[in-house]
Amino acid sequence: MELRKINNEDAKAQWEYTTALPTDENGLTNPYNGVSYDEYMEKTKWFE
Repeated sequence: MELRKINNEDAKAQWEYTTALPTDENGLTNPYNGVSYDEYMEKTKWFE
């Protein structure tokens, strides 16, 4: 596991991964499951 600063070059890959995760698994929730790319970018406050 690696902790990295969020950057726009990784946004698409992170959106694909995050939105594919289940909504609820073992008590962990994912509010981004199935959201559109634009909605994900707005909710996570990506900056250019």
